[in-house]
Amino acid sequence: MFELNYLIEALPGMFAAATINIQLALAIAALAPVLSIGLTIVTVRYVKDEGT
Repeated sequence: MFELNYLIEALPGMFAAATINIQLALAIAALAPVLSIGLTIVTVRYVKDEGT
């Protein structure tokens, strides 16, 4: 019975952690294309500068 009570008390923390992880994952997913495009632009500029 103690384990069940402990589990019930731990659930809100687990849900909070899951919510934070989901928000973090969404933020990373949203930022990934921006970072990818930025990196591509920087790489293209660097290659152009090196080429000339």
